[in-house]
Amino acid sequence: MPLPDTCATAIDTALSHAEDCMVLLSQAMVRGQPDVLEAAARDLQQAAGVLAGVVQAPRKSGGRPDPVLTRRLNKVAVGLAMQREAGLRRLSVVERALHSIIPSTRPATYALAGKASAGAYRRFS
Repeated sequence: MPLPDTCATAIDTALSHAEDCMVLLSQAMVRGQPDVLEAAARDLQQAAGVLAGVVQAPRKSGGRPDPVLTRRLNKVAVGLAMQREAGLRRLSVVERALHSIIPSTRPATYALAGKASAGAYRRFS
């Protein structure tokens, strides 16, 4: 059973918004604009939530979306995964650069090799 036109239109609108948000996020990441990146990520998160809600409604009624919408939805899902991976890679690069410029101010978590620590095991006879 195909979806009613109103459901298909709602899905199409939500998909278009999510796709637009993904493009903006990608551009901000490539350009290295942290403020724009943060806003685009927040918008994409909201768009994904709206899209998830819109897609769930027809599933409950037993309707099936148009194959074109399904392909677009799959493309958005893959794009979200790619954006997440790209964000994690960018985070790693930024953290490495930060640690090379500004050394850590915290003491080491573990004792240095060759030095006895307060909690070292002792042999009792």
